[in-house]
Amino acid sequence: MATVVLERELKLQADAAFAMPDLSAVPGVTASVGPAQQLVAVYYDTPSLALAQWGVTLRRRDDGWTLKVPVGDGHHVLSRHEVTFPGAGASPPPAALDAVAALLMGEPVAAVAAINTTRRLHHLAGEGGQTLAALADDVVEVRRDDEAVASFRELELELRPEAKPRLRKAVSRLLREAGARREAALPKLVQALGVDAEAGPEPRSPAVDAGASLSAVVQAALAAGARRLLGHEPGVRLDLDTEAVHQARAATRQLRALLGAFLPVLAEGDRVEGLRDELGWLGRHLGTVRDADVLAERLHRGAAVDLAPGDRPAADALLAALAQERAAARGALLEALHEERCAVLLRELVALAGAPDVVNGAAHARDVLPGLVHRRWRRLARIIAGLPPDPGDPDLHRVRIRAKDCRYLAEAAAPALGRPAERLAAALADLQDVLGQMQDGVMAEAWLRRRGRRMSGGRALVAGQLLAVARDDAESARHLWRDVWSEAAARARAMGLRTGS
Repeated sequence: MATVVLERELKLQADAAFAMPDLSAVPGVTASVGPAQQLVAVYYDTPSLALAQWGVTLRRRDDGWTLKVPVGDGHHVLSRHEVTFPGAGASPPPAALDAVAALLMGEPVAAVAAINTTRRLHHLAGEGGQTLAALADDVVEVRRDDEAVASFRELELELRPEAKPRLRKAVSRLLREAGARREAALPKLVQALGVDAEAGPEPRSPAVDAGASLSAVVQAALAAGARRLLGHEPGVRLDLDTEAVHQARAATRQLRALLGAFLPVLAEGDRVEGLRDELGWLGRHLGTVRDADVLAERLHRGAAVDLAPGDRPAADALLAALAQERAAARGALLEALHEERCAVLLRELVALAGAPDVVNGAAHARDVLPGLVHRRWRRLARIIAGLPPDPGDPDLHRVRIRAKDCRYLAEAAAPALGRPAERLAAALADLQDVLGQMQDGVMAEAWLRRRGRRMSGGRALVAGQLLAVARDDAESARHLWRDVWSEAAARARAMGLRTGS
């Protein structure tokens, strides 16, 4: 069974002549240093260094195998999920390779470098003697084919969860005053092999500005969506956090919307429609898990704020039932991810996003994109124009879906069309959020109603209380959406888009 730790490290670079300052100069801290340690790690990757391009590392030390998966972009602070696999076999654990299958794209994995580290660990303790942080002073030697190819020195500060964020700032300031340099935080292997972290993994997006071609805009948008989906797959497979499922599901929706919007200018219509269908299939599996996560968050919040302490056990029973449903949904999702169907989808997606066949692709994007945006905007505006005075939940859910479709295209067009498209995208995001809050409340109410019918006594009472809160939340959002829509319509008019048919 793998173990997972969320690791947050502040990384700084230092020269060989760097002298460690007295860390006890930080207010409220006492420092001690341990003996030098010799660490040897062998890193595994593909011949093209696919994992390093994603900022992912897979290494073997004497104590076993570790996979590190980045979390977001902290720039100077490197945040990673550190996943340790039991056993110290000579080959990467199958579970580790499975976690990064989408990033490997079928390429074999082998040892690519050995990193020898001489580490001095400085321990920082608070006034009560409790450990607050550890500062590693690492002298790193990189070896490939038994030859030293690079060496560097870096400082890694890792805070314990109970440490205050200001401690990181104080230590960083002290180290920089002593001559350390704060640069983009990168894994050792990425630094060692000289991987261009700015370029990023495949498929890559071309630069887009006001003079960009239509082909460049289409490729940039599709490539960014593909990277968003692929980059979160390890987190989904390992269930590292709920955000991975959220981002992967959003990526499938974003890609489906963009492929639909760009369909008039993409040469291979049948291929594009096939990809949209497959993204819908994967998105439904991700969506079932994501919906359970959203509902669990809402129930936890409601139980903490709106229930008396004596009602918490009944709320816990509801959450336990929901956890069982999520486990079943996650099992179905994992089965889908392991199907050849999913592997084919991802390969096709990367191939299309890397080199889309765009009709008249050399045309200026500014000449073509306004028409495409207007098509999406008109679909949304027509739906809203046809709503009854008091639209039902399904009607407003359709509005939310069309708002998202238009928003994703406006975001993709913004680098070429400028601020008007950015403002329209932001207004549509606000509309999407308000309607999303309403939809979350509606779904919570429906689930609690179903569960409440099977319960009795205190549990049924608690389900009813939480149901009432969900209904109130949905109604509050329902009262806001027309005002938010008015703002979006104003932004559309500023772009020259018509609100009517």
